[in-house]
This record gives sequence, structure tokens and C-alpha cells, in this order.
Amino acid sequence: METGEIRKPGGRSPRDRTVSELTRAMKSRDVPQVREDAAIDDVIDVMIRFRHSRLVYVVDGDGRLLGCVTLETIVGHFFRQNHEPRIHSRRHLLWMATEHASDLMNKRPLHTTPDEGLGVLLQRMIASRAMELPVVDAEGRLVGDVTMVDLLHFLNVEDA
Repeated sequence: METGEIRKPGGRSPRDRTVSELTRAMKSRDVPQVREDAAIDDVIDVMIRFRHSRLVYVVDGDGRLLGCVTLETIVGHFFRQNHEPRIHSRRHLLWMATEHASDLMNKRPLHTTPDEGLGVLLQRMIASRAMELPVVDAEGRLVGDVTMVDLLHFLNVEDA
């Protein structure tokens, strides 16, 4: 066992487990997502409805992941007058022109796949300080999400 590796006595190493094992073991839950042309109000509504997540995933008409909108981005946009004391005029113009989820999204979000090992996923999430990641299939379609709490629960409960 590597230093710092999460494993209970007699349990399997995260390196031996995959994201698909984790998602199968989790209770089915909806994933916070909107289409790329969704209005900002719709993004906020989804963020409020999915309290387990701090991300709203942006997908195309075929369900392919295009990006994500973070809670931090929503707060910065919605409460911009309180967020930055001095707003640069160029940024103010960008905010005024923001109408859709695609205008606010991070276009290159970190993600995982069902085949990725949990050990690799844990290392990537810790290194990038990500608390949750979307799960995409081979065609890039959003099929779920994984949070750090999901990982902790799975590795603790499943190996008990």
C-alpha cells in the first residue's frame, strides 16, 4: 500500500476500483445540467435545486459535456456589485452581454470516465483541488458526477 492511500484493513485499494463501480454503488441521482442556450436564470435555478453540487454542467443537444458553470462564477455574476469593488469596464461589458450558460461556462472542465481507476481519480482531484467531477462516456456524453464525499463514502462503506 502506498503512503497516504485510503484502504481499510482487508479492503481493496482504490487503484483496483473504477469510477463505474462507484457510480453503480451510489444511489441514482440526477445530475445538475443545462443546455448551452439556457438562460442564466435557469442556471441559477438548477444550482439551487441541486444542493449537493457546486457545478452546473453545460451540455449540447446530444448530452455531450461542453463545460461547466461554477457556484463561484454564478456568485460573481449575480452579485457582481458586491463581488468586486472596482469593476473594469471591459468586464462590465462582458457581464452585460452574458445571456446564456455558454457565456459563463468553463470550456475545458476536468472530467472522469467510467473506466478510470479511483486511485488515479483521487490523485487528480486532490492535485487540482476539485471536489466534484463530471463523468463522461466514450462519446463525451454526461453520464453522472462524482464528488469527493461520494469517494470517501464508497471507500469507507464498501470495504467495511
